[in-house]
Amino acid sequence: MNKRRGAPVETLTLAQLRAGRPIPRHIMFTTDQAPGAWPNGSRVHKVTGDPGDVHPLGALATVLGSLGPLDFEGRTEYGYFVRWDDMAMPVFVVGRKLALNEGK
Repeated sequence: MNKRRGAPVETLTLAQLRAGRPIPRHIMFTTDQAPGAWPNGSRVHKVTGDPGDVHPLGALATVLGSLGPLDFEGRTEYGYFVRWDDMAMPVFVVGRKLALNEGK
């Protein structure tokens, strides 16, 4: 268990999650797959970022779900819920920050 802001937070490893360990119930995300988006289970890596982003370029993740297509500043975008290899909690990432890990 980790402690964040005084409350215990369960931390799961990627191996535990892949082994079927359930994701904590207080985390909300979708496992729906948007039409035209990368398939759930795809391996991706980070290709661009913004100041303050937690993960560096090249960080690896697995797609859990997607939203879109969305119109964002005049371009069509997808949004992805991913699980970073070093983080048990699913997070939302704008598709332009990611690329498919071809052949992996």
